[in-house]
Amino acid sequence: MLSGLSGRGLTAIRNLELARLWPGAVAEVLEIWEEMVRHPAHRIRDPGYRAAEEFHLEFLSPAGARAVLEVVAYALPKQDARTFRRRLAVLDEMW
Repeated sequence: MLSGLSGRGLTAIRNLELARLWPGAVAEVLEIWEEMVRHPAHRIRDPGYRAAEEFHLEFLSPAGARAVLEVVAYALPKQDARTFRRRLAVLDEMW
């Protein structure tokens, strides 16, 4: 799922998902962001495209997905946040 994070970081993500998101939300939104970055012309924002999956419409926009990932970075312990932001920086460069 999210390699490179400590147990404390994974616990922070789990707590964030339980309190404000849904179970598996961080991995799902990160996957969506990666797809948007790698395939900008892809039909990723078309609700019918992901109709078979449980999908939350507020994350259809690139800004919405990226905003959720920023919330995740703030919820993580410092070292895990740095690791997570490095991963995001690589994707942000592609965008």
